[in-house]
Amino acid sequence: MAGNTAALPPFDTETDPSSVGPRWNKWVQRFENYTTAMNITGDARLKALLLHIAGERVYDIYDTLAAEGDKYADTKQKLSGYFSPKKNIQYQVYIFRKATQEPGENLDGYHTRLRMLAKNFDADKISELPQTHIKLNSSSMLVLIDSGASANCVSETSFEKLVPRPNLSPTKTKIYPFRSNVPLPVSGAFKCSVEKGQKKTMCTFFVIKGDGFNVLSYKTSKALGLIKVVTAVSSTLQCCTVADELVESHPELFQGIGKLKDFQVKLHINPDIKPTCQPHRRVPFHIRQKVEDELRKLEADDIIEEVSGPTPWISPIVAPPKPKDPDKVRICVDMRQANTAIERERHITPTMDDVIHELNGATVFSKLDLRAGYHQLELHPDSRYITTFTTHLGLRRYKRLSFGISSAAEVFQNAICQTLQGLSGVKNLSDDIIVYGASQTEHDNNLQALFQRLSESGLTLNRAKCEFNKSRLEFFGFIFSAQGVSADPKKVAAVQHAADPQNPGEIKSLLGMANYCSRFIKDFSSISEPLRKLTRKDTPWAWGPEQQAAVQTLKDSLTSDTTMSYFYPGRETELIVDASPVGLGAILCQKDEKGVKYMVAYASRSLSDVERRYSQTEKEALAIVWSCEHFHLYIYGHPFILVTDHKALEIIWNNPRSKPLARIERWGLRLQPYNFKVEYRKGADNPADYMSRHPIGSQAEAPWHSVSADFYGPLPTGEYLLVIIDDYTRYPVVESVRSTSASTVIPVMDKIFSMFGIPRVVKTDNGPPFNSDQFSQFADYLGFHHRRITPLWPQANATAERFMRTLGKAVRVAETQGVPWKQQLNIFLREYRSTPHSLTESSPAELLFQVYTKIPAFTHTANNSSDSEVRARDNKAKAKMKSHADSHRHATPHILKPGDTVLHRQPKHNKLTTPYNSKPYTVTKVKGSMVTAARNGHFIVRNSSFFKKITPELLDILPDPVDDDCGNSDAITTTRRYPSRHNRRPPVYLRDYT
Repeated sequence: MAGNTAALPPFDTETDPSSVGPRWNKWVQRFENYTTAMNITGDARLKALLLHIAGERVYDIYDTLAAEGDKYADTKQKLSGYFSPKKNIQYQVYIFRKATQEPGENLDGYHTRLRMLAKNFDADKISELPQTHIKLNSSSMLVLIDSGASANCVSETSFEKLVPRPNLSPTKTKIYPFRSNVPLPVSGAFKCSVEKGQKKTMCTFFVIKGDGFNVLSYKTSKALGLIKVVTAVSSTLQCCTVADELVESHPELFQGIGKLKDFQVKLHINPDIKPTCQPHRRVPFHIRQKVEDELRKLEADDIIEEVSGPTPWISPIVAPPKPKDPDKVRICVDMRQANTAIERERHITPTMDDVIHELNGATVFSKLDLRAGYHQLELHPDSRYITTFTTHLGLRRYKRLSFGISSAAEVFQNAICQTLQGLSGVKNLSDDIIVYGASQTEHDNNLQALFQRLSESGLTLNRAKCEFNKSRLEFFGFIFSAQGVSADPKKVAAVQHAADPQNPGEIKSLLGMANYCSRFIKDFSSISEPLRKLTRKDTPWAWGPEQQAAVQTLKDSLTSDTTMSYFYPGRETELIVDASPVGLGAILCQKDEKGVKYMVAYASRSLSDVERRYSQTEKEALAIVWSCEHFHLYIYGHPFILVTDHKALEIIWNNPRSKPLARIERWGLRLQPYNFKVEYRKGADNPADYMSRHPIGSQAEAPWHSVSADFYGPLPTGEYLLVIIDDYTRYPVVESVRSTSASTVIPVMDKIFSMFGIPRVVKTDNGPPFNSDQFSQFADYLGFHHRRITPLWPQANATAERFMRTLGKAVRVAETQGVPWKQQLNIFLREYRSTPHSLTESSPAELLFQVYTKIPAFTHTANNSSDSEVRARDNKAKAKMKSHADSHRHATPHILKPGDTVLHRQPKHNKLTTPYNSKPYTVTKVKGSMVTAARNGHFIVRNSSFFKKITPELLDILPDPVDDDCGNSDAITTTRRYPSRHNRRPPVYLRDYT
């Protein structure tokens, strides 16, 4: 038998270096199983066989290790020490404690993952004492946090390890240990600065002879934020325990897809509608295996079944990839023609008024989500035939209620409502169930009754989407709390951050949107009059403070409570959409009891480069798909009117037999869950037009999409630091170069782009290497867009400039401490990349690589921030900084336009230098705040703050401009420039000779 045992393959040391330790341990276990099966014994034989089977690479590594003797155990220990270096136990414990159950992960998988993480440390050896590391004069020290201590103490051994060592002063202070009358032997005292995270304080430490614990007093611990004083203890721990007990006592509620007991959905099918068998749509070969896997999964979950025999209805499928799991596909059945035969049941949908009335006085809330909601309702066998769809494996049909059925939303809502009927403090809207109570006890009783009802009915929940015991809960666009009900502040961000109009056409667009709800804006005519002036014929464009104030007033009015109302399920809803060449816009509206329309929410987004190349029909169709998915929470499960100013879409979407372009047809499948009717209105009456033409400007579309580059230096060594930082993740790459010439910089940037990929946009200043023809050729060769910022306006490259300040501080500190700056630079970059950024609240390395770095950050938390959350935090922080900067600078929009005569602000060389050069320029181009001006063939590009407009009357008293270089290093001439020729002047002592 032993002779037939397969030999082990050599150990692979190259693949995935990050997991080489665990892979080596697993390989050694297999090796020992192999030697046992082959009955191989003896240290010499085991050692020789280990080195032989492990392979040449492992043998070479063993040669470099100082191993003595022929014992197998010594050889294994040396190699294991090499492949599995000593772990940072504290960091491994930190990772273990921060591990949370991931979305879609069941309890068994979560438990298995925790056991794997626990293998990285010995739980029995983990100290339960409250210890932490602090910095004493830049030296790290482990201290014990003692809330009962009145003095800071360090052992003599720890004191001698401090670098630099503080001066020890004699002291007569006596330090007594707990419950002892004998004082500790004190060598002296010293005062130093103590740091922990972002907090810093000065305190006195007493040095205790010998080697013992370092103790941090209550006062110092409180100053560093290590101890928090509370005046009351909430019952959160108790309430969380109640919810946890309910989850543990009802494991059946979180396993698989449930089925409502004793209930079957019988669809009402109109027999007068002629059945249709649509042709089969071929599934591409490369995704057929994924489709088969999904079909098998649906069959295993008892959601679909195979069809044998004739069937009157057949619908085709499309299999797009799942957004959060591209390796899997979603089966989408095109039910448009089948839905024409399915009749609505018209069940009453509860309104938000009912929910708000019931929640009055509630202080504790929970929200539960039914797993795969519709699939928990079984279809009656007589109704299944209309759901038949065709695949490359044959015909299948649904046994459960599917998302594509037009009446599914109202049927599902009614079924769940009937199931929960009679429960106190429980309301549902679609598959979301909210539990509430005026007290913790009342909430817990209601939650327990709900769990019991769900267990009896056979329904199951999605644990990852459930929220328990919240004092503040977001539900259907409302924020519920003990203080009452408020609107979601994110609803109006699109209007608040939209750009101001730049021409009369954009003013008309803004006024059209404002006029749509002008009845709610007090003195609308007076407020909008400064803007209307600029839309009249023969009125020159002159944007000033008056117009800026009018725009801001309109924005504030449009986003106030008088115009932005809450969303009420059951009311007539309109979704108004529009697409411009640069963006998409949408406005969600409803009608009150009197038939008066009011705004609920605005939304807009920019089009990507690819989307901007779509035809106008495709852009308008994309606006419909995007707006429906954006407002899914509001419009799903209830009929609504979709308003567009593109006539073709009314014909396409309202006709189930239409055959539009393939892209639009795929988008149509994404709209199947929604019940809407497309209505055409001309563009002049479309208030969403302004939103589409003024989308919120995004930062960068993805990691490493847009990068900023700049130089730091020169350093004392004569070197420069080339800095490239990702605008999205703030991940910096720093390389030292000997010069800033293009021939030196281009190879370094080529190396960086080879490692991280070629970005879409590279943003730089107007320095010599970036203004050269070589760099332009380099950009064309790699295919990235080179964007040069406005000269002498570093704010335009703020991401790089802000990092330069931090980088410069690190280099200066290294020089001050006498540490090689290159060594300190590596430490700085390692810590910067693994530290959460103040704007995104995630570390640059985590956002760029989607992995956690091995170097522990000071305040690193393993959050799973989504892309939208990172963008929201970044945009919020930028808006706050912009508001502060504008207020501090008293910033106002410029009024410059082509043809204006301006003066240029010049550098101040001495006390007699005037702020502005007296020789006027003429504005030739205006692009936002970037202004191009010319004088006698010389062009300069500056920010608008560098120019001052002058009236024609002042031109008579100003000197005539002459042809000079205008005193600007970036002056550009329209004619060819030659190297300057200096006049040769003979020395003074030769003037007496001829």
